[in-house]
Amino acid sequence: MKTEKSKTKVVVADSNSQLWRGALRPALWLTVISILISTIATGSDGFFGSVLASFTVVIFFSVSLYVGKLTKNVDPIATMALAMFSYFTKLLLIAGFLIAVTRLTQENQVNRTAFGVSALTIAAGWLIGEVRAFFKLRLHLPLPNQSSADPKMQVKEGE
Repeated sequence: MKTEKSKTKVVVADSNSQLWRGALRPALWLTVISILISTIATGSDGFFGSVLASFTVVIFFSVSLYVGKLTKNVDPIATMALAMFSYFTKLLLIAGFLIAVTRLTQENQVNRTAFGVSALTIAAGWLIGEVRAFFKLRLHLPLPNQSSADPKMQVKEGE
């Protein structure tokens, strides 16, 4: 019994790290590409815009995976509450960060267009990588027993 439980924990921990690695790889490639393109196109302000965008996107999405890792054995309602709390907290922190960047930096220091395009590109790459990594996982989900299922939902033979 203990070995099954520990194997399940290893599989869950491994699946979380596989999701993170699967999402991080394309995001990092797109980060490098967006930094290069922004630097070539607009100079140092494009470089700083792309670097800030990559930092923002990677932290934002990594927190979501970390919350999923923390709540793997928690009640689904508590998991949903924590996920919603972390989502709104991230939105408030990112809004504060963006306001701070806008007010504390000049437009010739951080290129807003490079920031926006890089953030959207890296976020799309992260999501595509995470979805691909999820489909590669081989998770075995427990199915309910037929006898314990709701009798109203069972199909009678011959119908």
